[in-house]
Amino acid sequence: MNKKKRKIRRRYTRKKRGGGDPPKVTAFFENGLTIYNLFNQYHYGDNLLNLKFFYNISNRLKENKIFIRYYYNERYIKKVEELWRYMNKDSLEIIAMGNMPPTATEITMDGVKETPGHKTGIYNIPENISIFDFDKFYVAFYERILKIIGLSHLDIDKSLFQKEDYLGDVYNKLDSKFKDVDILIINAEPQSGQFTYDKEKFDNMCIHLSKKYNIVTTQPVTDSIKCTMRDGLFLQDIGAISTHAKYIIAVHSGPIVPCYNLMAKNHVRRWIVCVNQDYKMKDVDTVIIKSCDRLGDIEKYLT
Repeated sequence: MNKKKRKIRRRYTRKKRGGGDPPKVTAFFENGLTIYNLFNQYHYGDNLLNLKFFYNISNRLKENKIFIRYYYNERYIKKVEELWRYMNKDSLEIIAMGNMPPTATEITMDGVKETPGHKTGIYNIPENISIFDFDKFYVAFYERILKIIGLSHLDIDKSLFQKEDYLGDVYNKLDSKFKDVDILIINAEPQSGQFTYDKEKFDNMCIHLSKKYNIVTTQPVTDSIKCTMRDGLFLQDIGAISTHAKYIIAVHSGPIVPCYNLMAKNHVRRWIVCVNQDYKMKDVDTVIIKSCDRLGDIEKYLT
């Protein structure tokens, strides 16, 4: 994009901890486009939630001449190709935070965070919505984002489980061994304290289930158990696998994010989520596992 002299505008002047208007965000005009500099400084999951939403509305961004420069933290994101899978170059560019301007605004679901030299994050949703009531929280959070970038007047899907037809093409390209699995097991160790993880107990569960079910894991367990990491698959590929899985057993971590899609919602019989809190997804049948000690009898939920 050619750089010309740019004008600066600010949207919304109130900034509150909950409710009210979203915080002010600096926008620039360049070559007929409104440019927003946004970032998230954390792990894959935090970034994928944002990027997947922007990817799903990329046509609306383009139609309304909005372009997003999205900055990621190279300290945490070691494989930026994972993020590129959710980049439509007509509406969004992904850039390392080392090149981030001081006017960039953080998009975070993790409460109030101050990044030195940068704006307070876009966090303020209604105070009565818990982040653990996640599908409801998700809608409220991205309603705020749409208001900030001037698209709240449009009929845009803000649900957690969105129609993502591109996953059908991704699925069709997968090796047949990753298709029509009984259980997709997301056994990645959480990086933000979401769950007290015991690798040995998780591995034992996977080995036990593999004797009876057709399973796929995201982290290696044994050579005989199919694994997305070992075959070099991307997180988006895990989302494609979820569209035809009967069950999902998942540590609440980054790789679960691509599984939040409409096809998985309609196809997966039950989501078994390992997380320390009372996590809710009202639109799908969900079982919460708060301790690895419960993994030994997890088969009772596969009915």
